[in-house]
Amino acid sequence: MAILIISNNEDISTTELVSWLEYYGANYHRINGSVQTNNKISLWLGCLNDNSVNFYGIDNINIVWHRRDDNVYLKDINHKKTYLPLDVFRQIYNTNSIELKQFKNSILSNLKKTDIIPNLELNPSKLEILKCASMCGLNIPITLVTNNKQELIQFKNEHNKIITKSIYNLLQLKIDGHYYTNYTIEVTSEILYELSDYFFPSLFQVNVEKKIELRIFYLEEVFYTMAMFSQKNEGTSLDFRHYDNENPTRWVPFKLPKDIEKKLMKLMKETNLKTGSIDMIYTKNKEYIFLEVNPVGQYGMTSFPCNYYLDKRIAKHLIEKDNERNY
Repeated sequence: MAILIISNNEDISTTELVSWLEYYGANYHRINGSVQTNNKISLWLGCLNDNSVNFYGIDNINIVWHRRDDNVYLKDINHKKTYLPLDVFRQIYNTNSIELKQFKNSILSNLKKTDIIPNLELNPSKLEILKCASMCGLNIPITLVTNNKQELIQFKNEHNKIITKSIYNLLQLKIDGHYYTNYTIEVTSEILYELSDYFFPSLFQVNVEKKIELRIFYLEEVFYTMAMFSQKNEGTSLDFRHYDNENPTRWVPFKLPKDIEKKLMKLMKETNLKTGSIDMIYTKNKEYIFLEVNPVGQYGMTSFPCNYYLDKRIAKHLIEKDNERNY
């Protein structure tokens, strides 16, 4: 029996996890979401007497650790070296991406009885999570999704300071060796003035004045929490990803109150999330405000500053799950 890791070549957290699996002598396979893989993976159909499906190379999988394999297909193919027109290259690139993704999905569909962490088929939207969090008793920011300028103006007039951020995933671009992404920003009067009467549907929230920001990694009913003093720096006060290397943000371990843990536990169970990175704010009024949960969030940033050794903990958890299913 074995553990299956589905990820990509560049995910550092996965590489650290695999190092611990090797240290403990675990039986595992790793599939990377790219053109090449070091594992031999073959799918056989219609060649067995019982017409069943057989995957050579990943038989007898008990548990799957699945993170960050999407949007990396064929990334090593250089357009300039293909000598194809850009539009033709994009069509071929997108088609091959879909081909590889379908193959991965066929693997997962034949592992339905296997424990998959996280199960991305159950990945709820940010809006669904916010609604569920509120129903579980957690405080959330007042939120508006609209495409209407007048409604947004009214929202800002009522709450003064408001922010906008993505409804779902962040945009991540690599251009000429530089990486670009979108951040949480304040919606100023100048931005409002430039908007058309109708615009792309966007998410807006009342800006919550924080004392500290919390990043919480959750794994099977255990919370590992880190406090970030991001409000100490104007650049990181709205979005801690505006890193200031000269004046880095202080990150320390933090213990959540039991009642907040119970509400978060209820949220994770209601949404069927076995793991995830949770973002919260602790306000100057001593309130805990829930922001969002990312099922495949970057837990390394929580692990290292707080000495949680999450790669080791996850590896041991996967091995324990694998052993349980062997009996």
